Amino acid sequence: MKYFNRKQTAILQSVSILFLITGVLLIIFSGTLIPCIYSFLQNKVFHRSFDMEKWSGTIAALLSFPVFTVIFVNAVIFVKYNDNAKIIMLSVMTAVVLFFIAFCCQTRSNEYVNSDLASELLLAKECALTKSFWPASWYYSTEIRLLNTQLIAGPLFLFMNNWITIKTLTSICLCVLLFLSVMFLLTQLNIHSTWIKLLSGLLIICPCSITHWDVIQFGNYYIPHIIISFIYTGLFLNLVLRKQKTVLNTVLFFILAFISGLSTIRYILIFEFPLALTAISMSVYGLTENKNTFNFRVFFISSKKNFYSVSGLIMGCIGYVFNTTLLHKFYTFSSWNSTAFNEIGDVSFTQIYRSLFELLGYRNNISAMTPAGIINVFIYIGIIFFFISTVKLMKTENTKPEHKFFIIFSAVSFVFMGFIYINMDFIERYFIMNLVFLIPCLAVILSNHNSAVARYITGVSWAAILIASSFTTMQTVLYRNPNKDKQQVLSFLEKNNYTFGYATFWNANIFTFMSNGRIEVGNLDKVKKDGLVYLPEHYGYDKWLTTARYYKDDYKKDQKTFLLVDSAEYSVSPDHNLFKNGRCIYTDEYYRVYDFASPEEFKAGFNGKN
Repeated sequence: MKYFNRKQTAILQSVSILFLITGVLLIIFSGTLIPCIYSFLQNKVFHRSFDMEKWSGTIAALLSFPVFTVIFVNAVIFVKYNDNAKIIMLSVMTAVVLFFIAFCCQTRSNEYVNSDLASELLLAKECALTKSFWPASWYYSTEIRLLNTQLIAGPLFLFMNNWITIKTLTSICLCVLLFLSVMFLLTQLNIHSTWIKLLSGLLIICPCSITHWDVIQFGNYYIPHIIISFIYTGLFLNLVLRKQKTVLNTVLFFILAFISGLSTIRYILIFEFPLALTAISMSVYGLTENKNTFNFRVFFISSKKNFYSVSGLIMGCIGYVFNTTLLHKFYTFSSWNSTAFNEIGDVSFTQIYRSLFELLGYRNNISAMTPAGIINVFIYIGIIFFFISTVKLMKTENTKPEHKFFIIFSAVSFVFMGFIYINMDFIERYFIMNLVFLIPCLAVILSNHNSAVARYITGVSWAAILIASSFTTMQTVLYRNPNKDKQQVLSFLEKNNYTFGYATFWNANIFTFMSNGRIEVGNLDKVKKDGLVYLPEHYGYDKWLTTARYYKDDYKKDQKTFLLVDSAEYSVSPDHNLFKNGRCIYTDEYYRVYDFASPEEFKAGFNGKN
């Protein structure tokens, strides 16, 4: 391979960085530029009005052309850079992506937060108040957060009280840890090429879709899950492949296995069970292929893969037993034990197909000649050549056994969890925790030297898909405002010095975050019937991502209290006692606010008492 010379490399990288910076600035100011371009097109070009909502995405995509161009061109010519030049370009790209994530978090948190994501900061605040990373006064959701975002955000509340800044710092710290975790995994896979590891780290922090942004880069909640899965798998490979195993790595592996199960059954299902299933299945295949007799000691003890994978699974299961028996006595969180199968056919193939492609960055109803439209095409190309490269790698005899094992494990995890999601609880974002294994699999493909053409097209496609779509995603974050309906009522509550009130969950934690913690909102219980949300007939609160202190009789005892309901909640039960006994002090097309003299009066209002 003939590389670019030093002069060519310097020119290409200087121009690339200049275009990258220019493109980033265009995207940053796209919120201002989009209305200007819309006005120009409407008044000067087409001389007619057209739907801003329909065309804003296309206009935004056009502004991302400089960034898309520099990413696409560098992906194509990347093979011509020498290793040092590759490292420089990837380092610049990584710094730009991290900067952009920080910028979006710092400037758009109030516009993009919801009550689910806000709860991460509320838990961190609770940790700071109780001086505990695992406060019993917090009502958790589907699992107890043992190794999660509060370990970083909680201590930050001891030094500052700006929720948005804490959110930004937490996001960047977790993205860096995610970056390091995939590099650790690749090292254990015996991938030592620095540029491949840097590329993988860059791809893993790229928000390739809005859902990805919501739960990874901004929401952060899935980052600890992914980090733990990468570290656990990396430690497993270390113990299996290294002749001299350190006591520390062995202890860390079993501790992490136990804590994973202690936290939730989710970890067991995503990586502990698939890892054991892969190891056992491959060993059984080896027995039948070689026509060997089964020997328990040889199969489960002498085989490192079987011993550590099964032992890790057993430790995880022990941890989960402690989770369901011991931790449930001290903490409030949901149990997965009641999960049941849904009806066959509830989730269609079309729904699965659409969800997976959208998670990878596919955009609907976008012009084919915009960067987002081109990315849509590359998703198909990338998937096709990923499978071609994987099949060729698996058929090649000189492929490292650990590489084949990891690819099979990733496939087993994806298929197994896909079965669970589709047949029990289909929520498209759940697939992210399995799709992330695509990136270390891509690193495995790039590190093997068979089928150069397929490997090249695979690398170019996925680099273009994940890096370029991350910028279009963050551009969407910059010009969209899903919380626009909440700003007016929030302003009213702040101007009238309200500090405590009640609302159903999706209208509760979000206002605490948006008010920088000044307004605390308790989770009012709700009743769901025929797809509608009703307020309860009697006072009750929802033990879901909220602090227990809100519901103590003496909390905010003598302070005025508000009830916030959205228009849908009011419309289904306008004759509710709360509306009759409270004083309506605010109304707009989205929300209504009722005033009560105290929390006691609010609770009495359910029974028609004042």
